[in-house]
Amino acid sequence: MLRSKFLVHRPSELIAIALVIGAAVWLRFSALDEKPLHNDEAVQGFKTGLLLESGAYRYDPTAHHGPTLYYLDLPLAWLRGEQTLAQLTVHSLRLLPAIAGVGIVIASLFLRTFIGAAPSLLAAAFLALSPIQVYFSRDFIQEPLLVFFTLVAGLWLFVYIRRPGLIPAVGFGLSAGLIHATKETSLIIAVSLVAACLAEIAIDPSQARTWWKAWRNKHHGVRDGFVALGVAATVSFLFFSSFLHHPAGILDAFSAYFHGAGQSVGSDHTKPWGYYAGLLFGTVQTGRIQSEMLIVGLSLIGILDAFTPSRQSGTPSRVLRVIGVASISQLAIYSFIPYKTPWLLMVPEAGLCVLAGAGSVAILRILAPRYLPAIAGSIALGAGLAHLGVQARAASNRYAADPRNPLAYVQTVTDLLKVPDRVAGLASVSNRELTIKVFGEEYWPLPWYLRAYPLTGYWNTIPATPDADVIISTAGIESDLEPLLKDDYFAEFIGLRPGVVLIVRTRSDLWESYVATLE
Repeated sequence: MLRSKFLVHRPSELIAIALVIGAAVWLRFSALDEKPLHNDEAVQGFKTGLLLESGAYRYDPTAHHGPTLYYLDLPLAWLRGEQTLAQLTVHSLRLLPAIAGVGIVIASLFLRTFIGAAPSLLAAAFLALSPIQVYFSRDFIQEPLLVFFTLVAGLWLFVYIRRPGLIPAVGFGLSAGLIHATKETSLIIAVSLVAACLAEIAIDPSQARTWWKAWRNKHHGVRDGFVALGVAATVSFLFFSSFLHHPAGILDAFSAYFHGAGQSVGSDHTKPWGYYAGLLFGTVQTGRIQSEMLIVGLSLIGILDAFTPSRQSGTPSRVLRVIGVASISQLAIYSFIPYKTPWLLMVPEAGLCVLAGAGSVAILRILAPRYLPAIAGSIALGAGLAHLGVQARAASNRYAADPRNPLAYVQTVTDLLKVPDRVAGLASVSNRELTIKVFGEEYWPLPWYLRAYPLTGYWNTIPATPDADVIISTAGIESDLEPLLKDDYFAEFIGLRPGVVLIVRTRSDLWESYVATLE
């Protein structure tokens, strides 16, 4: 019976699902490699390339997060014929989060057996079109995987509660292990889920007692619990131990929480408590509105409807209350922590998208008895979804690296792409391997873009002999660098990210040879 409820039988619903998934694919995969790599993407791409090339990886508890991102990207690189760091491409890196982003949309459709066909379809539509979900599903970061694994874990948990058994216990354990191996913020997800379950028990204690008695009397509850825990621990251990090559990695996985606590209170990414609310409520930038207020407003209606006494005892309301309390708890925790970046919104905002789907249906249900209001409501909802899609497209393509885009957080500017193009042109006219020296503390993502040039070095301070074929430095060290240069250079100013400018010097004779090829 449970299996049949996952199936879709009506052609109209199949068409709607196809349209939603098609929109998700188009928004996430189109022009995937045009935006310059963010600093974080470049660092993680470099680590993935080293793993691809050498097979070596060690989890670093002080930075870079969990290992699933690197290991799960390897099959995609292999399928594209990439075997080394130099061969690895931006497209191969971003394929994984884009696939996970579409997976989030597809996974949300399986909520239909718990919250209903229409709410789950609209939830999938909001997830497919949300600017936050789209933008960060196009970045090589952990969050798209984290959202996907969290949603799948929730599905298995709901399946288990409805029909306890070994298979959903294994599914939940596998998902939980992947969540833990993806990012340290898994702790926040766990805390919020426990809080949501405790809140649901407090809301409906009689139902909780009934379920507990039935579960204890008729099912192998202890077995299922140990199986889920064992599977989760095994999956997490395999990833953090580099598949048994570095067993101490599992200890590092837990020490990471102490490093994270220190990072959260002292960082350049410190923001006021209302930062995330500002991203959700929106701004007027680049001459257009960028806001997810539609999702926020409908999600509030969805959770209020789930708490309505007349609907409080049904399975959909219970599931929506758990999702709602978990999402709001996460938002509260993230808002309390001083360390803030916009991609951290992906997990709680995904929960809001599910609630928005339910809220939309609640409004349409009220309007249904009156023909014209029902039609007007449906048109307004469609227009709102379309506007989200337009926002997502603009934010992820035309304004993907624009400093005015609130989602383009310390994003590498498009101007930087001149550097690898310029170096490639210089290498083509040089009669030997180029020597490239990079000076300064801010240079990522240059190591990614210059990864094919073996005679490239990076210094935080200026060495005694700084001369090279190409010198790249930040503007702040010019007064110390200039007196040490013995050769003549042609200099260009190229942007790295907002507020950071690089000076790219090319040895004069090499520059003249390069310019001659352009005439």
